[in-house]
Amino acid sequence: KFKQAHQDALRKAFAYFDDMEVNQKEIDYFDQVVEAGITGVELARATKGSDIVVPIAVANLPKARFSSYMNNEGAYMLRKTETGYIFFKESIEAQDGLVMVGKIEQTPNAARLQFVAADKSVSNASFDASENLTLQKDGGSVVYNRVR
Repeated sequence: KFKQAHQDALRKAFAYFDDMEVNQKEIDYFDQVVEAGITGVELARATKGSDIVVPIAVANLPKARFSSYMNNEGAYMLRKTETGYIFFKESIEAQDGLVMVGKIEQTPNAARLQFVAADKSVSNASFDASENLTLQKDGGSVVYNRVR
C-alpha cells in the first residue's frame, strides 16, 4: 500500500508542477562549459553522478560565518560576507585584535577566486577539500591551514 500511495503522491506532485507551469532552465553540460572557456582540472570538475559542473576554486568554499586559520606567520580569521570573504590576521597591536589582510572574491565569470590584498595587489586564491586556503603570490604559494 505504501508503494502505491507514494507513486500516486509523486504523480499528483508532477501534475501540480505542470498546472503551475513551472519551467526548469536548460542544463549546462560539460561540453558547453568547455566551449565557454572553463576547462581543465584546475577550473572545473563534474560532480559524481551528475552533469553539474562546479569550478574547483569555488567548490570547497567554507560555509561557516567565521573560520580560523594558521600558518607559520600566525593566526588568521576568515569572515564570510555577502560578496565573498574578508581575511584578517590576529594582532595584539590592533584595537580590536584583528588587522585586515585582504578580501577573497569570485572572478566575474565565477570560475576562480581572487585575493585582493589591503595594498590592492591581486592574486589567485583557492580552497582544498579540507578548506585550507592557498594564495598564489609572486614568490610562490602561501598555505593557511584551517583550524577546527
